[in-house]
Amino acid sequence: MTKEQHLKEIINEEESKKRKEKSKYFTEEFFKLCGIGKYRNLFEEYDEVVFKRSTFYRVGDEKNEDADEYISFLSFSNKSVEEGFNVLMEVDEAYDASLSDEEKRAEDYNPYDLTDTLVPICYWYGAEYMFVSKENPVIVDYRISDEDGEWHWKVLANSFDELIDRLYVIPREKKKLSEEEEKELRKFVENLVEEVEKNKEDE
Repeated sequence: MTKEQHLKEIINEEESKKRKEKSKYFTEEFFKLCGIGKYRNLFEEYDEVVFKRSTFYRVGDEKNEDADEYISFLSFSNKSVEEGFNVLMEVDEAYDASLSDEEKRAEDYNPYDLTDTLVPICYWYGAEYMFVSKENPVIVDYRISDEDGEWHWKVLANSFDELIDRLYVIPREKKKLSEEEEKELRKFVENLVEEVEKNKEDE
């Protein structure tokens, strides 16, 4: 499958939003630092990439809906990135407040380590955030766990290109009607046909 075919298979073009203004954050330097090449066009062409329903990131070697990560959209607009940076600053400041003065005096201590290291690529207020690291190409996910209701960090993919390459859509299964539903459907169609024929006769 070609790159174009893969993107067509996973992206909902009708709901996605094309870029309206040049990005202040996704520059040549960003693409080099984060090792993004194959799918850099997504950053350049979209403010928001909305994926088709039931799109998942394949975690292991085989597709597994129960273990794989559900992916809804990615957001690249300047506003979305800035909102994501605000979240990082809040996390950094909360962590800084929890440290002792001695810990803060460490030579390599940076009170805004996350803000300086990560770049937001998905902003879902109060539910989930996704970032790409400038120190290495990993994609990091920060979301509320369904199990304990707490926020957790997780390395989702080794790179942005890997993230997109591993996305897949689970086809919707056609619902099988019960015998009763089939009877009702046939009756409805028959009545509809009779009504149409009757209207033709009246004309």
